[in-house]
Amino acid sequence: MPVALNESEYTFVDHLSTYCTDKKEDFAAKGIELFLLRNQSRGKGIGFFEAGNFYPDFILWILHGGKQYVTFIEPHGLLHGSGPADPKIQFHKKIKEIEERCQSQDPNIILNSFVLSWTPFAQLNWGWSRM
Repeated sequence: MPVALNESEYTFVDHLSTYCTDKKEDFAAKGIELFLLRNQSRGKGIGFFEAGNFYPDFILWILHGGKQYVTFIEPHGLLHGSGPADPKIQFHKKIKEIEERCQSQDPNIILNSFVLSWTPFAQLNWGWSRM
């Protein structure tokens, strides 16, 4: 039995579901297919050694116009991260290197990675100013 979604995961899935429901006719008209997969935990799911053994919680797979958009999503926020240099945050760069290798075999694969944060800026303590 899969582990229950925590609050940030549930919020992400709920918002995405609402968006997809609202856009269902648009997606159909444009031939867009969207699949959300829950990644399995460490050792069983898809992880990335290049990003400090990062196992993103979700994989969003979109098919459109002959292309496959595979996006790795981590909706846990940034409160417990180690700052901007955190491997999860920097993974957006590493995934593009992986994409380049994949595109040598199939140029229709687009890879992305996002960390969704519900963490208020004031709680980050990264030494940054909003100005």
